[in-house]
Amino acid sequence: MTSTIEPAPPPLEPDLLDIRRTIKELNSRRLLASSSWLGEQLLSITPSKRKNNKQITLEREDEEDAILAARGSMDVHEYGRAAHFLRDAKSPRAWFLSIYSQFLASERTAIQEFHTMDSTRHQPPTPVNRVVADLYALVAGTADHWLMFLEGLFLFRLGRKSDAITVLLNSVHKLPWNWSAWCLLCDCIDSEAEYAAVVNRIPIAKRHPAFYMFQIKTLNELFLPCHNLCDTMLIDFETSPWLLTEKARSYYSIGAVPEAQAIFESIIAAHPLRLDAVDTFSSLLYVSFDLDKLAHYATRFKVFKDRPEACIFIGNTYALRGEHEKAIKYFIRATNLQPTYAPAYILLGHAYYDMTNHYAAIQAYRRALHITKKDFRIWFGLGQCYRALAMHSYALYYYQRGRAIRPHDIAIWEGLGSCYEDLNRTQDALQAYQRALDSSPHHSLPTVHHRMAKLLQSLAHFERVIEICSISEKDTTVWSDPHINSLIEAAELHMKGADGDLKRAREYLDKIATCTNVPPEEANRATRLITELRMRVMNAPTI
Repeated sequence: MTSTIEPAPPPLEPDLLDIRRTIKELNSRRLLASSSWLGEQLLSITPSKRKNNKQITLEREDEEDAILAARGSMDVHEYGRAAHFLRDAKSPRAWFLSIYSQFLASERTAIQEFHTMDSTRHQPPTPVNRVVADLYALVAGTADHWLMFLEGLFLFRLGRKSDAITVLLNSVHKLPWNWSAWCLLCDCIDSEAEYAAVVNRIPIAKRHPAFYMFQIKTLNELFLPCHNLCDTMLIDFETSPWLLTEKARSYYSIGAVPEAQAIFESIIAAHPLRLDAVDTFSSLLYVSFDLDKLAHYATRFKVFKDRPEACIFIGNTYALRGEHEKAIKYFIRATNLQPTYAPAYILLGHAYYDMTNHYAAIQAYRRALHITKKDFRIWFGLGQCYRALAMHSYALYYYQRGRAIRPHDIAIWEGLGSCYEDLNRTQDALQAYQRALDSSPHHSLPTVHHRMAKLLQSLAHFERVIEICSISEKDTTVWSDPHINSLIEAAELHMKGADGDLKRAREYLDKIATCTNVPPEEANRATRLITELRMRVMNAPTI
């Protein structure tokens, strides 16, 4: 049974002293991404509310000199040396830095080992850190809430998500502004039901701003709408680029592309060096076929080629141009820069699929699946590949997994319908196509109408295809295959029916004569129908 989420009350005003203290604590433990994120949220609060500039100092510890030396080594990425400085650590902060630096050093080793197996059949889907179990033993059962974050991290890496969630909930109870813990908690959630269960277990006050931000992040990861929640948080964090980015992502996931694009462009204008989520912006421009803007921003972001998000932007630009080999080069570069970056593997799979290299596409999608199971594009991509390989039972399974995540996605329902057709499950195919039409705002899906018309031999559906294509296809001499076939099928049905309209059949066949890209078999069929129609007209008193 799916858990229900209790309605959240309005958020409390942010505690500035707590935010400032946590920023210093995060920085002292070298959780730099979380520290940077929280600093960004602090600056988004209006200056009048931030006028209290009380200084925050951390308590000095006995091992402060060793801690300073270790931090310096970590800042230049010498994690093994940092661990050596803290080999005799006893204080909580020194112990945290000691274990965390050992973890970072082992992560680097795992990535190096991963790349030594590039292009071999022995390479695992993602880097394997063989030290995590030993590090977990050092913090298991800790009472320190900072060390609880590390315990949760190691449990997550060991695949013990349920235990990780319990530990992380205890950690955020005392350290609600530790954004690293919230992000890890989000990674532990793979479905809406799991999200509902975790939200109802949150131990901190349900009005804490960090709790709302966790909800926003998780809802977006699950492709669920959260733009109204973003608006609520923007009351206090007025100029937060992170909240604006999440709002844009939410708009994009519900199909409000113009609104999402406007927000992304305003963020880039205000923060030209901020690359967070620009990969989502590039996907938005890609599906909008806006090559000019894609190329414009890709040129701007080329100086950041060491960021995977920039590589995605450049790769999407090449993909829209049809230069798939160059796109693949940048998508692979993104995976090399960050081997656990799922969007890069997904787009790599798309690029291979467009090149009809279905086996390489499947491998890319499966690597993405080892990183996250909550992105519907992975399941949909695998369904497309297996259908192209005529492995229809596999394709059906993956389409259904994608549908469970995103039940109103038109492409998934269309793919399901096609798969059911391949399996001769006509009634299921018709139901899937109808769901695709129901998910479309104006039922303006000529391909779906055409497929339904072919299954039902329905004159109404064929004429709906003709109506939609006549409006959408601006070139009056080059038409899509569904448009051409529907004109011929509709003409034939009019000629066969007892109450058929022969005049309309003649109009449809005359339109075929003006088209310059009619396939030979369709042209022969249209010629035969015109001859038959003329014979019937000659033998009839009127037309």
